[in-house]
Amino acid sequence: GDVDPERLKRWPVVSYMDPHQSRPTAIIWLAVDPMDQAWQLAELEVSGDATGVKAAVDRLEAEREWTVVWRKGDPKITAQANQFAKEVNGEPFNIRRAFEDAGLFFEEAETNFTVGRQRVLDAMLVNPLTKAPGLRVHRSCPKTHYQMAHFTWETPAKDGTPRGKDQPGRRHSDFPACLRYFAIDQVEHRQLERVQAPQVIRAGKWTIGGARG
Repeated sequence: GDVDPERLKRWPVVSYMDPHQSRPTAIIWLAVDPMDQAWQLAELEVSGDATGVKAAVDRLEAEREWTVVWRKGDPKITAQANQFAKEVNGEPFNIRRAFEDAGLFFEEAETNFTVGRQRVLDAMLVNPLTKAPGLRVHRSCPKTHYQMAHFTWETPAKDGTPRGKDQPGRRHSDFPACLRYFAIDQVEHRQLERVQAPQVIRAGKWTIGGARG
């Protein structure tokens, strides 16, 4: 069932994101309750640059009155150059730098597909002690529900030629990827309570701080 919003505000919230070159940035938020059960509370797909992503994130978190204790993202974005990136004074300006300049700091998520997939499946099983699954996705996250149900392996090439080793398809993969990153971490409520909320300190041209301050 749904959870009282006032209780949710007292639980620590974490956020995971999956940016791409040709698709919107996918972002999810999850709360972890005192029994270490995870509740996906919200999802966003944001087209545009890092500044637009940051603005959308700020709006949602202000509306919900959440304090996000950490953020993680696909580490492949660290060095990629796409719609977020450009060159400044002849130096590469990658996606990670673009997000940091916009004020959206994050850690690199663990991305082992096999481990993540299995941990998501395990988390969805009913715990015999709590009589509930370890991971629940709120009804207000329809794209996550849809993609989890439609995420498949790559199909053979158009001429029927096998593609070799099975690979996960790219369609409907964004929100399942975010859930895998979260599941790999096996986050505990007590662990999150010890984490300080993000703090960013700017001193001249230097920026100190990050996803967990």
